[in-house]
Amino acid sequence: MKHKYSAIIALAFATPTITAFSQGQAIEDHPAYLDIQSAIDISVTQPTVNVNLPKFLLNSALADLELPPMEPESGQHQRLGLITELKDLLSDVKLIRVLVFDRNSSHREVVEAAIPELKKQLNADWMPIVSVPEENVGIYAKGDASGEAMLGMAVVIDEGDTVIIANI
Repeated sequence: MKHKYSAIIALAFATPTITAFSQGQAIEDHPAYLDIQSAIDISVTQPTVNVNLPKFLLNSALADLELPPMEPESGQHQRLGLITELKDLLSDVKLIRVLVFDRNSSHREVVEAAIPELKKQLNADWMPIVSVPEENVGIYAKGDASGEAMLGMAVVIDEGDTVIIANI
């Protein structure tokens, strides 16, 4: 159980190198967009958690993270540094998507069929950067054509009764 959360945290902290995507294009057209719904129809089997944070919501949340002027002894310099790092980290992120499915639902077969389909998509176009087969954990990255910049990341964790799929 602890591995799934560390994988998502690793995914979030790796995002500063994700390259920019031109304004006005649909997020589905981004080369690092993982088409989760082609593998699992969420209208048939509802996820227990469905996080979908597009750029405009991230920008709104980051705008609210302003701090008042620092007082030298207040310790706010650490908090300000963390907020600045978080803003930098998320500046080029276009979408954070996390879905959690319960295998014990009435649509177990739909969830189970989705995992090989997603892994097929990921293995075709993405580079596995962390693989823990005995724990069914996979973290993938997708680079640009030059191989110099990261376009996005994805996580698939299949742990017993829980399946987690994330895409940044």
